[in-house]
Amino acid sequence: RLQCTPCASGRFGEVANLTRCSACDPGKIAKDQGASSCTSCAPGTFASSSTKCTPCDPGFFTATEGQTECDECPAGKYSSDDGSVACVPCSVGSFSNMTKRLQC
Repeated sequence: RLQCTPCASGRFGEVANLTRCSACDPGKIAKDQGASSCTSCAPGTFASSSTKCTPCDPGFFTATEGQTECDECPAGKYSSDDGSVACVPCSVGSFSNMTKRLQC
């Protein structure tokens, strides 16, 4: 007896009677086999592959879901934690004239 094959991780099938599975859109993942949809990576993370959301490194951030890469913290701001959703402004009496800073 022949059976249908589950969609591989990173791919999905949203309707019945498919002859092939579809790839997830950029910024979305399907980490398990047999997915019927893809999920957007949360703010603070990015889709490093079609199966995994990865936290942004310190000095980087993503403010919105479904990103394929993290943005650099601009000069005058910093991010010292993994998975930041925003960069923190340098406080009064400190500065940062470079991007991707972990502290001011």
